[in-house]
Amino acid sequence: MTSLDVPVEFGDLLTKAVVATVASVDGAGAPSVSPIWIEYRDGNVIFSTLERTLKRRNLAANAAVSFCLLDPNNPYRYIELRGVVTEMTSVGAHEHLDLMARRYWGVESYPEHDYAAERSRVTARIDHVIVQPPLDPAG
Repeated sequence: MTSLDVPVEFGDLLTKAVVATVASVDGAGAPSVSPIWIEYRDGNVIFSTLERTLKRRNLAANAAVSFCLLDPNNPYRYIELRGVVTEMTSVGAHEHLDLMARRYWGVESYPEHDYAAERSRVTARIDHVIVQPPLDPAG
């Protein structure tokens, strides 16, 4: 399944304010997972992170990345997006954080946003999509 093959019944997880987890791999091959806010646009996942974070360092060294978004109403219904980081730039990084604050929290800008901090806007091209339909506990 490619990024263009996101099933319609899972599209809501990419358009509503669902906190995603991002998985990266460090230099020793150990996985690292952290929660993030994302924007899904044209087959890409976009997010903002401080340059000093482990995820930023991991992705700079190894561009392989995975995102998982759980349905907040049914955590057994989820979508996983796998791909590669294609861009990390400071251009638009602070603006993207504020955009996500509007989407996720309904505020104009991220509270106590330190505009002097070094921040990256990360873009990942999605190459593979995995979905888990909701489980039926009745069997």
